[in-house]
Amino acid sequence: MVKKVFFAILTIFMFTVVGCSLIGADKNSVSVVEDPLITTSFGADRCSDCHENQYKQWQENAHAKSLETLSKISYAQDRCTEHMTAKGVLASPGEEVTLKNVKHGITCVVCHLPHKGREGFLLRLPKQELCISCHNAEGPKLGSDVHHSQKEMFMGYGGVGLVESPSKKYQIGISCSDCHMPLLSSEPEAQVNASIAKEKWPELLNRFLEKGSVTLENGNYLAKDVTRLASHDFAVQYDEEEGNSCKACHPNESIKNFQEQVESRQSSIATKLAELEARINAITEQLEQTYGDKLPTEEQWSEGERLYFEAKLNFQIVSADGSNGFHNYEYAQKLLQVADKKLTASERSFFKGGSK
Repeated sequence: MVKKVFFAILTIFMFTVVGCSLIGADKNSVSVVEDPLITTSFGADRCSDCHENQYKQWQENAHAKSLETLSKISYAQDRCTEHMTAKGVLASPGEEVTLKNVKHGITCVVCHLPHKGREGFLLRLPKQELCISCHNAEGPKLGSDVHHSQKEMFMGYGGVGLVESPSKKYQIGISCSDCHMPLLSSEPEAQVNASIAKEKWPELLNRFLEKGSVTLENGNYLAKDVTRLASHDFAVQYDEEEGNSCKACHPNESIKNFQEQVESRQSSIATKLAELEARINAITEQLEQTYGDKLPTEEQWSEGERLYFEAKLNFQIVSADGSNGFHNYEYAQKLLQVADKKLTASERSFFKGGSK
């Protein structure tokens, strides 16, 4: 309970303390408040002292495990750190970041500029720009595997044989965090025991008293105009009351019915992905039997091989996005329809009579 109290009042401190500056004494240090009272690092442990709820949610999601995930990928390269580690994302121009010298995955400071950020929630960039700065496939290319294609799916581009088709959500200004980080409605009002505040944070407390942003009631300091906090597990929430991802845009719909509609669409896309994956794998085996590990270059492709790579690109834009079409259902359908047609034509070159 004491930690929750600390967390609540320091959230208010977070939105008003200014004057961070870069320091270089500690390789893992990012910024320090001029007081200096609060030091932040690439790791998330320091943030957890006050932001316990967010820290616990973060621990369970893929951001927290990104370095572990990267270490298990046999073909990982140093450039992967640019999207999957804190040090890689925040590296200075010309700084060498390698798989061997990184210690943290995606932590708090990748998205937040502690106690200095000018965007809402102290974000480093506008929320939509921030998410897609990492969650993008860097322009899908024929013959190369596609990874984390959320930007391409959401904005509806990159596929072969299709015009750009942005999702309706993107067109009306819905951002990633609107669904993946709904505001929590049951966070306790920010308060801290007066004696604890005077002992732990006397300078900060005086500053807030001077600004009138906290008041003393019944032995506790209460913060005014507390901003509700966002969920940090990044999972879409269907709860009717707490942290709902849908209610803001669909206030009059039954969330249960809405969830069923979403899952039905996702199921149809998942089924189609599984079907196409089996057919793509069959052709991949044929190519490996023919060429081994030295596949022909794009200039050397036969017509059947070109059709295969075009189908695979469209397939992977949908599969690597990870939402089973929810980010842009119409575009996902079109991508898979084109992939199906191209695979059918390609199979005629690889297998007599069509698909294997």
